[in-house]
Amino acid sequence: MLWVLGFAELPSIWNAIAIAAIAISLASSIIALIAQRFPRSVR
Repeated sequence: MLWVLGFAELPSIWNAIAIAAIAISLASSIIALIAQRFPRSVR
């Protein structure tokens, strides 16, 4: 998680984009786990 501190040196715009990308990746992984536990809700 030390690489996250590297974003502090970048502009706030790229910092927000990086945080958004991490949030989207976490959300997609959570949705994937829910889809695996509840395969009936997918279709």
